[in-house]
Amino acid sequence: MLDYSTIAIISSGTVAVVTIIGFIWKQAWWLSDQFAQTRDVFFRALTDLENKFDSRHEDNVVRFAKIETKIDILTKNGKH
Repeated sequence: MLDYSTIAIISSGTVAVVTIIGFIWKQAWWLSDQFAQTRDVFFRALTDLENKFDSRHEDNVVRFAKIETKIDILTKNGKH
């Protein structure tokens, strides 16, 4: 039969293993949450940049259309 010191060692070992497993589980959960938050921030920033670039592109199209119209007017009037 097991004496008290053996039971104490087995119990403390079991508690230590369960504590370590619990800590690893908690850290894995926390880390996955951090990755999800980082991914959300990244995609939000990417969407903002895409919107900014789209707006800039539309502005450039309008500007170039105006420049092209002015160049057409000048070339039709014989001025180069």
